[in-house]
Amino acid sequence: MNSSVADAALTPDVGPIQAEIGMAISVTLARKARPNAKCWVFADVRQDAGRWQCRTSGGPNRVGISIEVDGARRACAAECESIRTLDLYPIVPEFLTVCSVDLPEAKAGSVLRFTVDRWQTPERPIARFRFWLLFDLEGEMEFEPTGYKKYRSFFVRGGAARVGYERLVTSLVTVSFRAEGEYRPVPPANLRRTPGIAWGELHGMAFNQRPLDDFYEYAKRVTELDFCAAVLFSYNTCVDNVWQEVKEARRRHLQRGRFIPILAFECGTPIDDSHRVAYFVGETDVPPIFCDSRPPALDPHLQNRFHPDTIRCPTIEDFYETVHRYGGFVAGHFHTLSYQQELLAELWQKQEFTARYQRSKPFMDEEQNVYEYLRRGMKLGFTGGSDTHDSMPGNPYPEPGCPRPSGFTGVLLDELTPEGLDAALRARRTVATSGARIGVWVTYDVATIGDIARYRKREPFVIRVDAPDEIDRVELLKNGEPVAVWNGAGSSFETTYVPLCDDGEDAFYHVRVRQRNGHLAWSSPVWLQFP
Repeated sequence: MNSSVADAALTPDVGPIQAEIGMAISVTLARKARPNAKCWVFADVRQDAGRWQCRTSGGPNRVGISIEVDGARRACAAECESIRTLDLYPIVPEFLTVCSVDLPEAKAGSVLRFTVDRWQTPERPIARFRFWLLFDLEGEMEFEPTGYKKYRSFFVRGGAARVGYERLVTSLVTVSFRAEGEYRPVPPANLRRTPGIAWGELHGMAFNQRPLDDFYEYAKRVTELDFCAAVLFSYNTCVDNVWQEVKEARRRHLQRGRFIPILAFECGTPIDDSHRVAYFVGETDVPPIFCDSRPPALDPHLQNRFHPDTIRCPTIEDFYETVHRYGGFVAGHFHTLSYQQELLAELWQKQEFTARYQRSKPFMDEEQNVYEYLRRGMKLGFTGGSDTHDSMPGNPYPEPGCPRPSGFTGVLLDELTPEGLDAALRARRTVATSGARIGVWVTYDVATIGDIARYRKREPFVIRVDAPDEIDRVELLKNGEPVAVWNGAGSSFETTYVPLCDDGEDAFYHVRVRQRNGHLAWSSPVWLQFP
């Protein structure tokens, strides 16, 4: 298939690929290339079975791209590197791999042929797999690190001036094709339904090249979730019409009584870059909201492309006030370093703690972090999620950078509607799990998980567990410390326990469950207060 770099709108479709070898595209140069001319090849870092890597003089890598100019093979300037850039967003995703090829003295009419000559077909289908070719025939651009993590930007050669977005996209060619594949079977424990509990995913990231429709279809058809939030960073949602596209996807997939999509976005908030997620469960009349302290998000070149309706929140206080004004609430994230006005806290996700947290026991440490805030008087419900970066919410299998199974959030509610789900989440009627759909119920008189109740002498907790596998043990914790432990027998459990609060101090109680296969569940607390 042939295309010309003079036609920036051209998106070639080279048809389905089911084999490892054979995809190629030819591009005809519209004019002569000057010295220092170059072409960059971008591919989404998340969307292949291995890493896209360029063929080098040492022989082919496991995944290879060959580049020829007028039939002569050209060596790439570097192997494919994993990078991030927002210079091409939203046409091109933020997480990428890139390699480049020099084009010195290529003539007008020269034909560049790009061949994916070694490529492992993904284990799952991708409706529209894409990579991008960016041409600089004038030799005017350099693609350099910005000094922040793996981010890069385009600069005018030999200077500090940035290359504008419009200039970049006029030299961009998008290549797309369909990648056939099959999703891996999901274990029954991940599909289990329990009467009175809706199971969902509150932290699936959707900022790669899979369309939002693919994200929601995976949630509905593969992991069989009842509700799901397709989360983007706030700076992603503010560019152009991205937020409107998110809202339209929610509208398309809303099925009252069957599936509830949730509007949401994530922020790396000032001052400590703690990640927080804002949710608008029953609301749709919400403008783009920006709050982020990371340098790439503060780049004027990016912010100049923000939608004119964007509400900018320079402080964390502005962020909370704006979210509440538009009918939303804020939840913590596995990377939240400090809790302030959050309603929920994430105890499990697919990523593990890094050295940044200086902790030795990943999942237990996040518990202790949250318990500290509960001991100070905060009222937080518990959630589990994925933080998937591969648009597969609830996916139980490892992903790049995400070695653990996806967690779930169970919500106790009577009706699966946006209004019912919103009310239940605000009431903290949640159960967090590490992946298995373990139902947990805790009641105290007329109170249940998430409630604040008056302490009554001799009033027992009633604890019930319904698990998809053998239960190893059930623990009742007071203020984060076990006060009663029961061994499991089978997949169901029920008991009572009379709390001793004669010390006169308020306390929070919750239940933690461990299955024999290692999966965990945590009920949100019940808070007992003295008159």
